Amino acid sequence: MDTLVRALRPTRLPWIIAIAMIATMALLTGGAVTAPASADCPAPSYVGMWKSNSSGDLRHGPGNSITTLAPGGTVQITRGDVIQGFSYVALGGDVKPGTRAVYRLTGSPQGTWTTKPARSNGVIHHDDELRRVDFVGGAFANISVEFTDECSGSLRKVFLGTLSVIP
Repeated sequence: MDTLVRALRPTRLPWIIAIAMIATMALLTGGAVTAPASADCPAPSYVGMWKSNSSGDLRHGPGNSITTLAPGGTVQITRGDVIQGFSYVALGGDVKPGTRAVYRLTGSPQGTWTTKPARSNGVIHHDDELRRVDFVGGAFANISVEFTDECSGSLRKVFLGTLSVIP
């Protein structure tokens, strides 16, 4: 029986290697054992557009922001916004690290806005992604956005909403 117990007992070397690997990963990741790309999962990836000033101060809520978590809204730039300095939009979100979001404007005006790559935590920082809205009054563009989902790694194409400049 003693021989059988010894034969079934794992050797110490694999256990020592396993513990050393876990300790090394904990030191390198600050105690987190998951990879940065999956750290937020299952929280949904999203991107959005917010009314902003040149300093990156954001306005939220209906008429001021839209995101892929609740698509279909409108960001409106009014004459009062321009007077107050809120004639910018900020782009941002939480996507797969190292990937970009591509915003396509169709209507008047037309164009494409591509963000810088998301940082290692998957965040596209809005303060790095300010776009001046110097369109003429009456401009109206539909916005669709393409981004890579952080959890599934799949490419998502979503109708975000509209951008409207009121004369």
